[in-house]
Amino acid sequence: MLCGLRPTRAISFASLTCVELQIALAAAFGGVQRKVNDQLSQEQATSQATSVSLTSASMSLAQAQAATQLLQTNLTATRAILAGTRPACANSTLAAGMSPRVPTMDRTAEIFDPLSTAELTAARDFMLAQPELNIVQAGGVIEMTSNYLYSLDLHPPAKAAALAYIDGATSVRPPRQARVTVIFGNATTHAREIIEFSVGPLPTPTAYARIVQPTIPWTMRPVDSAEYAQ
Repeated sequence: MLCGLRPTRAISFASLTCVELQIALAAAFGGVQRKVNDQLSQEQATSQATSVSLTSASMSLAQAQAATQLLQTNLTATRAILAGTRPACANSTLAAGMSPRVPTMDRTAEIFDPLSTAELTAARDFMLAQPELNIVQAGGVIEMTSNYLYSLDLHPPAKAAALAYIDGATSVRPPRQARVTVIFGNATTHAREIIEFSVGPLPTPTAYARIVQPTIPWTMRPVDSAEYAQ
């Protein structure tokens, strides 16, 4: 949705120059994510080494298994927190026969990670290639009377489909999609309004569709550089 109407990780932009900035920031975020993954790998190696040390200290098999399970549970909880998720059950003192419902880390990331540089670029280029939308092309001049891209961010899948994949009930991953906000200011080609579209599947989109919501009038558009330039 539009900047100011709801919290979002999307970077809003009012010109195609800002789109390039958003893609550059996504690339930088990817570098940070790799560092986090490296740190998590080191923590996992440390946990495994601790488990070996406990076993070598002549602990009973039952004690060693309990310690290993506790380490794995704590590690999974830490990884989930770092990724912005929260395990449904983080209690390490579970009743016999019960197991914590902890989302699979890799599957959660596959669904909810921010759009990558390649995905942002693919969604942008796909929308610019749709002649019926008449969106200002890269390098073009954006005015108040233009149709132009305003923001790009992740369009999350339906809750039921996401939970089924994360919990392992299905191996079919919900397709990743982008939410693309377009401000239509050219009244000669389209009614003046603001529309959000879903674009996917990424990273090779083949279709776009309007996200069902009340129509946002063009008069409620956010003030941006296109308006300041007038």
